[in-house]
Amino acid sequence: MNLTEKYRPRTLDDIYGQERVVSFFKSVVRHIDKAPRYFLVSGQYGVGKTVLARAFAMDLLGSLAPPRYMEVDSGEKYLQTNFDALKNILFQEVGGFKVVVVDESHMIESKSQERLLKVVEDYYGPLVIFFCTTDPHLMLDTLRSRLHHFSLSLFSEEELKEYARTILRCEGQEVSDKALSLAALNAQGHMRDMVKNLELILFQGEEEYLGSYASVFRGIEGYFSDFSVGDKEAVESLARHHPSELRSLIGYFFREDIINPGGRFKDVIPRNLVSKCFANYLKLAGLVKEPDDYFSVLLCFRQTLRKLREGL
Repeated sequence: MNLTEKYRPRTLDDIYGQERVVSFFKSVVRHIDKAPRYFLVSGQYGVGKTVLARAFAMDLLGSLAPPRYMEVDSGEKYLQTNFDALKNILFQEVGGFKVVVVDESHMIESKSQERLLKVVEDYYGPLVIFFCTTDPHLMLDTLRSRLHHFSLSLFSEEELKEYARTILRCEGQEVSDKALSLAALNAQGHMRDMVKNLELILFQGEEEYLGSYASVFRGIEGYFSDFSVGDKEAVESLARHHPSELRSLIGYFFREDIINPGGRFKDVIPRNLVSKCFANYLKLAGLVKEPDDYFSVLLCFRQTLRKLREGL
């Protein structure tokens, strides 16, 4: 079951969210003879950078057949350093408009970026280039400043769930809001990750999917609620889970069961200190650079919770 491919947007009309950016590129298609031709599309993985470029090309060209449509992987070593190879791709004769997607464009070495600068400065022909990257700040400032820059945002939890419901309606399937909320939490704003989690739910079954997270939630509950357990022991009970997973799940637990006035553990921390305590957790978690350091943060945080619990 490959829902990612099955529901990949084919045209600009198919793209969910990102309305401002989609509206602009529809205008480019309608007025291509006088429109800008060189674009920088940035954003985290899984938000639809390449999908946007493909949908634009489909609307403009009517197909994604090479050589009128080409995707360049800047991770290829010879393309990072060999501008002539890249130039041959850009200026191959096709008869009509050509769309080229330069993926992970920040990986192209500086000398080649300098030569690309001359292309975008001096050439206005039937060529449209999308520079797609997760790290636009690593591109040359001079090149970046000459591109029309669009940053794609992460999706909210509700947007992720709504898109998942759209897929479920098409598939004739039903999934509970609880499972969709957990899937959205795991996706962390990335639509591709949301669809992959939905694949898991439909493959495993909702009960098994939720059950696979039962042990980590039990560990988190113990971490916050059972202060008879030592700090070190409480942290060690979570240590077998990946820090990136724990960060999001603890945040979810904190909001749903501690901050929430109706939460099961609303009295674990004095109510007047709950928001400040959660803000401190988010700040500490944001400072972590190495995964193992996250467990040191958990240890320090729980010691703070213990003192609050004891009224010190």
